[in-house]
Amino acid sequence: TVVEEGGDPVGLDFSGVEEPELDTPVQVLVLEEGDGREVTPQDTVTVDYLGSVYDADAPFDESYSRGEPLVSPLSGLIPGWSIGLEGVPVGSRVLLQIPPALGYGTQGSPPSIPGNSTLWFLIDVIEAE
Repeated sequence: TVVEEGGDPVGLDFSGVEEPELDTPVQVLVLEEGDGREVTPQDTVTVDYLGSVYDADAPFDESYSRGEPLVSPLSGLIPGWSIGLEGVPVGSRVLLQIPPALGYGTQGSPPSIPGNSTLWFLIDVIEAE
């Protein structure tokens, strides 16, 4: 469940969700489908996002509170984003579950992302070009 305060996402509630196996493929849940063109692997995307590891007390990173979306070539982000966002229409809100092998692997990204962490990202796709 997406936890919101004042209309902005501030966290994810993992109640009732079991921790996935490390080799589970990328899972994509479209929460709101946009009506823009579909994202391609060659695109530079503009997104708002919130990232969390399983059952964390707080996100490890997010852009909503900064008021400044992330702009990046999709190919420059972790592989799980490319897999999960390909084909998603601009204007969509999606939840991605990304296994360690397509995220930060066995090394993680200390201190906030331990090694072998499955990642969850709430992503609002604002633009793709």
